Amino acid sequence: MKEELKISLRHYFVSFCFILILLVNFEHRLFAQSMSNRGDIPCQDLLTNIDEIYGSDIKLLNGEMYMPANTNAEGFPFLLQDEFIKGDLSIKDVFYRNVLIKYDLVADRIILHQNTIEGKPVTLLLNSAFVDSVYLGKLKFVNTKELIGKDTLKNFMEVIYDNGFKLVSTHEKSFIGTYNNLTPNGSFSDANTTYYILQNNQLSKISNKRDLFRYFESNKKEIKKFLRGNDIKFRKATNRELKQLMNFCNKLTEES
Repeated sequence: MKEELKISLRHYFVSFCFILILLVNFEHRLFAQSMSNRGDIPCQDLLTNIDEIYGSDIKLLNGEMYMPANTNAEGFPFLLQDEFIKGDLSIKDVFYRNVLIKYDLVADRIILHQNTIEGKPVTLLLNSAFVDSVYLGKLKFVNTKELIGKDTLKNFMEVIYDNGFKLVSTHEKSFIGTYNNLTPNGSFSDANTTYYILQNNQLSKISNKRDLFRYFESNKKEIKKFLRGNDIKFRKATNRELKQLMNFCNKLTEES
């Protein structure tokens, strides 16, 4: 508990220092301009100054400084890989392509690595309330509040299938504070994935094929036959296989 408090205080202190540096830099430039012009700075000039210093995509740099924890632990807290991935972001209806991002599954936050207009690299934890959707390769994540109209335990859900109903999933990791010869600095767990069917703003948890049969009770026999015929193991299924399965289930419900 004390260690977590230390990390938290350190995180906010560094974030405060970062913001303070930006404000001092901005104030210095405004002062220099006012001394040269010897007059008031119009509102439009103020906005121009902000764009000149921080760039026009100030919304993209919305967030707090990212201070990674347990960096010497075995494994990593991110989805897919430890390195940044080129992906796409939608922030308040503005789409940004080919930005460097990670999805921290422990913090449940999107991390952005971006340069300011002056070329200074910054790594930020984006404010989840501003992020509409995220594309990591072929994976699409949508802000849960945007998806179902209310907050849940997770900020983002992966949308695997969307036609008539949605198949969505959440991904989680945790830090394991077990210290031994193999993991002297602790370790991160493997990703745990939970599936849901989203229909009429209602989430139904689908942990296994029994839950799937229960949800599509009237078409259980046909779905069992489809799974056997296509050699699909629900818990081990790829997204491609899950899409095929959901498409089959959707056709059955439309016909019944």
